Amino acid sequence: MTPQEELFSSFFNAEKAFVKDMDILTLRAHREELAKIAFEARARLTAVDDEDKVRKGSNKENRGFSTSLQTDEITTNAINTIRARKDKMSKQEKLVENIMKLGIDRKTAEQMVSAGALKASLDSKFGSSSKPIAENKPISNPFAKTSEPETKSEISIQEETNTVIIREAKIEVEKTEFVNPFTKK
Repeated sequence: MTPQEELFSSFFNAEKAFVKDMDILTLRAHREELAKIAFEARARLTAVDDEDKVRKGSNKENRGFSTSLQTDEITTNAINTIRARKDKMSKQEKLVENIMKLGIDRKTAEQMVSAGALKASLDSKFGSSSKPIAENKPISNPFAKTSEPETKSEISIQEETNTVIIREAKIEVEKTEFVNPFTKK
């Protein structure tokens, strides 16, 4: 257990033993007294935290921003990074506007631009791929019944002449339900 859990356990067990023999009215009065103590503690803790914030605010050395006439490399890089980000965002907004002119809604246009930015960042990290990721093959439904002839190869071995004959023929095959060959007939 953590130290806080151990402290809670000790307070809980002590209070449980203290209220064990109280009648219901005394128990409710004790609870109201504890609630008042907890409320007072919360108010006092808030006052301490507020004073701590005031003292930290009056300390001029701990300010987040400082003004200086001398610029260093870090400051210059930070300013340039902000400018580059602004230019990049304006380019993306221009792309979104141009895509919207083609009749595509804003959400889809933003998705298209973000996908392009993702691809560009991946290409810059891992190098651009010259070949496409997926080939453009027509998508067919494997469950659709088709009457296209399938090409089947037929191999027959003639033992007497020691020759192998391979014939390729287009055969119309009807698709039937699967029959389990291992079931008993």
